[in-house]
Amino acid sequence: MRVKEDFELVYQTKGKTFNIFPFKESDLRPYILNNEDVSYLKVLAKTQFRIKQTAFGQKVMDDLDKTIVVNYSDYPLPGFVTKDFKPVINVAPLGAALISDFLPADIYAIYTYAILLSYYISEKPFPKEIEEQISVFYTSIFISMFGKKSGLLGAYRFLIPRLRFIISLYVRKGLMGEEIDSKFLKKLSSFLGVDYEKDLNLDFDFSSTIDFLRCINKNKILSISENSFSNSVINVGGVVSLPMFEDCSRLFATLISESVFGNHIFSSFWKKKNREVYEKMFYFGTNFIKKKRK
Repeated sequence: MRVKEDFELVYQTKGKTFNIFPFKESDLRPYILNNEDVSYLKVLAKTQFRIKQTAFGQKVMDDLDKTIVVNYSDYPLPGFVTKDFKPVINVAPLGAALISDFLPADIYAIYTYAILLSYYISEKPFPKEIEEQISVFYTSIFISMFGKKSGLLGAYRFLIPRLRFIISLYVRKGLMGEEIDSKFLKKLSSFLGVDYEKDLNLDFDFSSTIDFLRCINKNKILSISENSFSNSVINVGGVVSLPMFEDCSRLFATLISESVFGNHIFSSFWKKKNREVYEKMFYFGTNFIKKKRK
């Protein structure tokens, strides 16, 4: 399983957005909320937990006191991890003027996001066997978001298997950090019925999200670019949804945080587009947490 250092699609005022905070906890001191405000946010999170207990909720409660709370306006995402794997929630993207304006569901959701993110990054619990399910999930998203406009649905027998082929290469290399060798290519080709040597140009860096999107475009499967993809994702899921297409830990942390009822941070769009696939992804993400707690 691969953990990205920074993102290609998410930018901030000073350039690319880091995935793991590259400095010590002490460097965050100017942004850390005072103890009174942090205590209030913990009460909100605990209130939501009591209202709606979940399979991952106890993990969140266990790590609530270990979590750093900051108001870091230069960082566009609601959570990240320090280089020593401490979870950090960032209330800046919530945009509330006063601490009393925060909603319990939103606070519980971003605690969930940061705590699960920290766990996934530090433990790297996802085996390479999960590649296929992630590929299926991504494929369903690409088809639902871009398929009709690009004429993809009318070319099911030809273009969709090729799309799935390219997505599978990206998931293997970009998210899981596994090598793409001839054995894997032949196995995938047989499984999907794609003659990759004849029908596809695969001269791209599949560890790069941008190159992955270029591959889809250059092979005339979807008319897509870095900007058009990013804008489409932001329109339905906000900036917080972009990292789920770049990093395995962010993907699962986002999908599970989305399940927090009543939150306004994580969009339910991904669940609604393919509920069956979403539920399988949710199962994988929470099942590894439960195994670790035993």
